[in-house]
Amino acid sequence: MKNLKRLLLITVASVIAVGAVPGSASAYSKGSCSYRKTLSVKTYGGHATVKLLVYRCKDGHDWTMASMTSNGGDSEGALWMDVSRDGGKTWKGLVQKRRFTLDPGDTASIANNKLQNDGPGYSVRACGYFGNNTVYCTKWN
Repeated sequence: MKNLKRLLLITVASVIAVGAVPGSASAYSKGSCSYRKTLSVKTYGGHATVKLLVYRCKDGHDWTMASMTSNGGDSEGALWMDVSRDGGKTWKGLVQKRRFTLDPGDTASIANNKLQNDGPGYSVRACGYFGNNTVYCTKWN
């Protein structure tokens, strides 16, 4: 029994050290990725822009990052990414949510260690609100 527990502990530590299982939506490094496209949507009245920045990695997966930029107003808001396994019919909401206050021209983004791997079978979008509780989301990638 002691050996079995030890083997399990080594296996779990190895998975953590190596990273997530390939093809899963998980934290991902941008190191070997190149810019591919930006999906964006403006909030009510154009007061802010929610963006999903998409990078293509050498392994064929898309690495994504969410950001929001104030277009002239100052207010409080929030930003997050949704992840779906069925093309957006259902999703796990509020993944990596960040609340913030923006002055005119400022940008908030989800930290680099919270990047989302848009692997096979997964879709990702950026969502947020600014100044009110109306949620705006980009299209699914």
